Amino acid sequence: MTDFFGYEWWLSGAALSWYDSNGMALAGRRPAWLPGRDEATNCVTRQLDRVAEVIGLVHSFRTLETKQLNRLAPGTPDKPAVMLYRSLAALGLIDLGFPMTFDGRPNNNPMSADWMALRLPVDDIAQKLLDLGMNPVQVSALSASRALRSQRQYDRHNLLTVEAALPFLDLGWSLVGEGWSRFDLLYDDDSIDGSGSPDVTLVRPDGFRVCIELTASGSFLAGKVSRWQSHMDKHPYARTQVVWLLAGRGDKGQRMLESKMRSAFKAADTAQPVALWEDWFGPDGQIGRCHYPNGETFDVLTAKAQPGPTWKAPTDPGRDALMQAAAAYGLDASGWGMPQGLTAAWHGGVAGQPRA
Repeated sequence: MTDFFGYEWWLSGAALSWYDSNGMALAGRRPAWLPGRDEATNCVTRQLDRVAEVIGLVHSFRTLETKQLNRLAPGTPDKPAVMLYRSLAALGLIDLGFPMTFDGRPNNNPMSADWMALRLPVDDIAQKLLDLGMNPVQVSALSASRALRSQRQYDRHNLLTVEAALPFLDLGWSLVGEGWSRFDLLYDDDSIDGSGSPDVTLVRPDGFRVCIELTASGSFLAGKVSRWQSHMDKHPYARTQVVWLLAGRGDKGQRMLESKMRSAFKAADTAQPVALWEDWFGPDGQIGRCHYPNGETFDVLTAKAQPGPTWKAPTDPGRDALMQAAAAYGLDASGWGMPQGLTAAWHGGVAGQPRA
């Protein structure tokens, strides 16, 4: 796997160089490595289930490198140059991101790039998916009731967040991306103020949830810490714990972040677990090592949780939608059958969930 914490990928800042599929089309520019529209359409429509898997996970995790995507969904390609990704870009369904280099080598080409990331375009792609043959239930199952478009894009931040979560897949945990970790979904409670979310949620097999907040700059920490404490105080049985993962640049950057965290905890009159990036992947193979400001350790693998309901991703969002629509008219749809074409058993925003 690529070391996204390495300096060499971020010499020009924390952003990638993106092939903006819609912008390039509007400008009339078409790289030679893009397939023609008919060829791209044939490639995509032959594997709509795989396309849904890619779109759903990219929507949920914001930015994914192809090898990361392959870890989240093992059937997806891990090489940048594959026809599927180039076809999706040709049809304006994804943008392609490349690391910026200063050694003179071309790097904005999937055929030669060291690695490549994926994000959704800035415009909603739901209608394009419908035009390609997906039905409305399948499309809505990918979006968590949000527009299928790119959201806040912080490339280094997003890639590091996924990298921190991936090892938990091997332990049988489920990973829920930012798009599906919204507070209203996390707590299933309309009283939650706003629609924010952690960067990624790690769901232990027993239902305990570890919400990762990764920071590299320390911006707005006091407000975020206070908000999290308020949520956990209101929902003590939600089986949820926030962990702050510090990903500053170099020792100086990490010390600065630790100082900002202490100030934020003091201002909010609370204490929450913190992990340094270099400690998260322990040399002894242990992952997720955290500590409180007083030095007390917090082990995400064995932490005890309050009794409460076990979180589980919905396995049939199409049926859920049918039940809700029927209930609105006072009908009981529990015994109704679902047309096969409207069955969307795959839940787009979650990796590591057993398939129905």
